[in-house]
Amino acid sequence: MIRIRPPRPQDLADLLELAVQPKVIWGTLIVPTQAEARMRTFVQGYGRAHCLVAEVEGRVVGEISLHPYEGARRHAAVFGMSVHDAYQGRGVGTALLEACLDLA
Repeated sequence: MIRIRPPRPQDLADLLELAVQPKVIWGTLIVPTQAEARMRTFVQGYGRAHCLVAEVEGRVVGEISLHPYEGARRHAAVFGMSVHDAYQGRGVGTALLEACLDLA
């Protein structure tokens, strides 16, 4: 079962493992050496962003963040999502995206 919830500080180890998965970083500008700082910011929240994680059997295996724009573009937002390599193709991304759309 996939549980979607806000991130907690104790999720950091799982999020760090997630952040350096080959399929997660492929095709992005993410540098594995910056993963810890990026995930600490994720756990603490990105200002106005809304962050969620996907948990399977007590392990965080995915994350999504929704970043709304401000000012004249406040009706729009951008999101980022990643799913652990070992959990891709199991509905984790779909569950995260559905939760993000509900939030939007």
